[in-house]
Amino acid sequence: ADGAGGGVTAPLAAAALLRAGMRVVLSGGGGGGGGGGVWFGADPFGGLYGDVDVEVLSEGWDEVTAGGHIHGTGDEAMGWSGYSETLRISYASPALLSLQPSRQAVALVERLAAGGGLGAASLTEQLFGPSHDWVLRGGVQVRAT
Repeated sequence: ADGAGGGVTAPLAAAALLRAGMRVVLSGGGGGGGGGGVWFGADPFGGLYGDVDVEVLSEGWDEVTAGGHIHGTGDEAMGWSGYSETLRISYASPALLSLQPSRQAVALVERLAAGGGLGAASLTEQLFGPSHDWVLRGGVQVRAT
């Protein structure tokens, strides 16, 4: 399904622009299917860092959840094997996504298009999910704010 940044058209168009050496801002692919998007009253690039392949909004609600953190738990009764860690991250919001013209950013948007578009779950999985077995990630550098 295609729509306000949520389908496959936006990622494919972004890939073409990135290959041409242009910086791309995608907007409006986030939430509840209301369409619309984001209207910019000024140049959106002035508020972005531009030092990584992808800048994305986090759906975290405070400093800790916005960028993710390691959560550790321990059970002393289990001895040396009683401690575990997991990475907790919030969804990456496709409502506003800035892409630098890099090989990694092109690979990211092509994988998003192949997977059906710019949903929060697929974007988060592509940006932060681990590579394993036959699943490869693009190795993009990400700033989540």
